[in-house]
Amino acid sequence: MLNRIYPVLLLALLHPAQVYATDDRHDWFGRMDGFQCNTDIAEIGNRQLQMQSSSPDYPASDTLSAEKDGSVKLGGSVRMNYTLANGDQNSKDKNGDMVFGPVSITMETVRHDLRFCLDYQSYGYMDVIRHGWMGSRIGDNWQWQLGVVQKPFGIMPYESHNWWYGIPYYIGLSDDTDLGANFSYRSGPWDMQLGFFKNGEWGDAYNTGRYSIDVIRDDDQSQANEEINQFNARATRQFALGNRSRLELGISAEWGELYNGTTERKGNHWAVALHSDAVWGPVNLQLEAIRYQYNPENPGGVSDTTVLMGGYTESYEVASEGSVYVANLSYDQPVRLGAITNIKYYADYSVLGKAESGFNDSVINTLGLSLDANPIFVYVDYVEGKNAAWINYDAGGNMVGMGQGNTERNSLVNIHVGYYF
Repeated sequence: MLNRIYPVLLLALLHPAQVYATDDRHDWFGRMDGFQCNTDIAEIGNRQLQMQSSSPDYPASDTLSAEKDGSVKLGGSVRMNYTLANGDQNSKDKNGDMVFGPVSITMETVRHDLRFCLDYQSYGYMDVIRHGWMGSRIGDNWQWQLGVVQKPFGIMPYESHNWWYGIPYYIGLSDDTDLGANFSYRSGPWDMQLGFFKNGEWGDAYNTGRYSIDVIRDDDQSQANEEINQFNARATRQFALGNRSRLELGISAEWGELYNGTTERKGNHWAVALHSDAVWGPVNLQLEAIRYQYNPENPGGVSDTTVLMGGYTESYEVASEGSVYVANLSYDQPVRLGAITNIKYYADYSVLGKAESGFNDSVINTLGLSLDANPIFVYVDYVEGKNAAWINYDAGGNMVGMGQGNTERNSLVNIHVGYYF
């Protein structure tokens, strides 16, 4: 890991400009992965916080010129995670497992109005680029990004309040970064984005060591599909509902090709989503409905009712067609408990209904809270899942695919502690 981190640190040390650590902890939103470049994707998260402010105005986006030209901003995090999973006998026998990581290093620099942003993370068993892109503004309303960029789709930056995420993430429809370009237009309460993504972030469909969940290839499982030439479009509008109350309504669409390396033919995939993200003072309600379909061109004898998806060095089957519904509710309570300044209580629910006859629904239901004790942030989650990735260990590799009708809901307790700098 260190041999990959050293070049980033060396670049910062040798750069003939001001270097400073990030300390804008109050701009964090939801899951906190240390410093995020304060443009586009991160700005969307910040707008969620702006929705909670007393100002009825929608501030103009000036993030691409916010820092001094030539400056370098460094940040990162050191984290650890404890999990006790009742669906894993080894976990129960050991009273849970605790792991160190990930460790992240983030860097942002601005030069001649061109911004570069990098988020590198090491999990011990894999190293990933969470995002890495260059971008700039075009006039007062347009921005562009090129590189490993989060695709614009659904509730952003992600549809959850908890650490474990929900169903959309595990089928590649939330917090998914790919290699391509994204253009955004903002005017008042309107936010519109259009992106083109050539392929996954690594450009290697065999590589499951990735943060984002994508369709992957595995010749041993006769799965030879990969995502290519994908288009995404997203439009949202913000509504002011009164003091500290805002509503965002949005629509998203995605279409791309699936290249099969065995048949050398191209199938396709698509997804559409409607969402609302509302804030009433300390209350946040997220609602989302997604419809998706994968149409692979598999060779004879290989079923097209599932596709193989993967991340975090593992893979599992996902139903080729289905509908996802999300309902997340949270409440923020400012407190003064030592270093703790805010407690967020949340209940996040998501379900995947599969179109194929005989396939069983997948469910993730999470109750928990997060503690903000700058610079430390803690998640405490109780997660229940049925036919859900990394929760139902007895469901096999097709947990999000066909699933098992008699699979009981497994549960786990997850505690995540991070120090952010």
